[in-house]
Amino acid sequence: HTETLAFRAERNEVIPVELRTREGLITHLEALQTESHPGAALNRFAESFDATSADVVLITGADVLADAEFRRSLHESDLNSAYLASVSRDGLFELSMYSPRGEKPLKRAILDVDKLLETPPRPATPLIDPGRSIEYPAILRVTPFPLRMSHPDRHPATWHVQDYGSLVLTYDGRLMKWDDGKRGAIQLTDTAPRGDLLWWDVSRSGEEMRAAIGKQHTGKMWLLTLNLDDDAFSFATIDLQHPYFLRIVEHGGALFVIRQGGMVDVHSLADGSHLKTMTVPGYHTLRDGRFFSTHDAWWALSYDGLTAHLEEVPVDKKSYSEILTVFDCEDAHGPVALLKDGSFYFTHNQTSWLPKHLLPSIDSYHLSRTGRRVLLKSKTLRSGVMQFGGSTIDLRTREVLSMYHLSQADTPPEYRQLPMRSLRTRFLSIGILDNSTLVLTNRRGTQWKIEPRVSHNEENIRTELAGLSPKEKIRVGMEHAGRQALNKQLKLVMIDGAETARVRSQRSFEQMRSPGGVGFRLHQAVWEDGSRAILDSRGMLHLKSSDRSIPEATLVLSEPEV
Repeated sequence: HTETLAFRAERNEVIPVELRTREGLITHLEALQTESHPGAALNRFAESFDATSADVVLITGADVLADAEFRRSLHESDLNSAYLASVSRDGLFELSMYSPRGEKPLKRAILDVDKLLETPPRPATPLIDPGRSIEYPAILRVTPFPLRMSHPDRHPATWHVQDYGSLVLTYDGRLMKWDDGKRGAIQLTDTAPRGDLLWWDVSRSGEEMRAAIGKQHTGKMWLLTLNLDDDAFSFATIDLQHPYFLRIVEHGGALFVIRQGGMVDVHSLADGSHLKTMTVPGYHTLRDGRFFSTHDAWWALSYDGLTAHLEEVPVDKKSYSEILTVFDCEDAHGPVALLKDGSFYFTHNQTSWLPKHLLPSIDSYHLSRTGRRVLLKSKTLRSGVMQFGGSTIDLRTREVLSMYHLSQADTPPEYRQLPMRSLRTRFLSIGILDNSTLVLTNRRGTQWKIEPRVSHNEENIRTELAGLSPKEKIRVGMEHAGRQALNKQLKLVMIDGAETARVRSQRSFEQMRSPGGVGFRLHQAVWEDGSRAILDSRGMLHLKSSDRSIPEATLVLSEPEV
């Protein structure tokens, strides 16, 4: 096992940095110092590692290595040996081995800085997925999926990302994006892992959304990373150490899986790998989020880019009895304490704020996911009647709002009720009415025809069908249904007994093998000429004629319109 430690110089001290995550790099770049060279910190740097087993690399600019004062500091420091790596402004990279006896050049290269900083072109995504067989409808091989769809509601796996839209992980393994309150959802993938939403957050840069997906007790969990600019996503397996857990929280680019008995598994948010398992002492009580309390202090799970540990929360000597809870707030730069008098203490600047909530006492509280809003509740007994009150405190705007349910506190009104439509999928067979209209029969025996919403000249189609063989009638009928679908003039209409008697060429839907990795099911009906109708459990009917000159058609079996 190889451990890599990184530090930056700050005057005569060294500060640990995390170079393996985007957040760590951003934090490092924000903290770069203006000193001409790091010579004053070399001795503290030498104390930060075991010189007998560590390979030491000192990285700096070529002008720093050429500086006489820095050379003198290096010679007088406690560094017995180290690799010196330098890069000049013109791209010259040099690596040498330093010891008190001298310096030995090892490598030298000219780097093209422009090419290093140039964004590599992303390979074009093929329109047709070559990994899926041509036996499937063409639309199943198109990337991205071209239709906006509805789906069954699934509250445990629905979340809203500000300025992006709402995301839903469906029961059948689709990741759906709702970005328009008046239209259906975009299918980002149909091969997402099945599970519930266990945790999610947006990176500090605002460019990525990360989520933990899985199910309690199954021992399986995945890390979803989604680029909020171009919808690019990836799933990585989280190396879960135990199937049972209490809570999942995040800090500093690490995911903490809190288990019974004070066990905490720490995972990388970069790839889901297991970093370490730590133990919280038994006298610590798990409170909100990543926070614990003891009889005289509050503690937080923390990750500094190198190690995970439990650190004390600085609550300015406030007694345990004064504090209701401690929590993270995305608008504060440190933990926030909620006191029993309804005031808030901000640890990052040691200030307090008492909102004018006018509640006689605080009996309970609820925190929004981001910690931005806090719902305070009280109950008082007046004249023998229990009266309830509440106020919602917005810590960003410092406003006191009317009480409402905090589950929707961070969701805009237009996304609180997604515009889902009913989809029909439970059909057993398909036939053709009057040689031109498709008829679907459900499990109760009720038959539904797919007919134009706007009337057409049916005489023309009847004339076209006259004298044709049964196989030709099927071909022309499917072509006619496809034209109607393209004109967006279709609806599902229940047929009566007289029309039922005229339904011909009925075929049962038989289950067919679905593409690998998906959760939806396909059933197909096949006619004598090889034409097929494929029923998709997502609420679609795919029409695939044996005549290759007839384009395939896909109908979304929604109500009231197809």
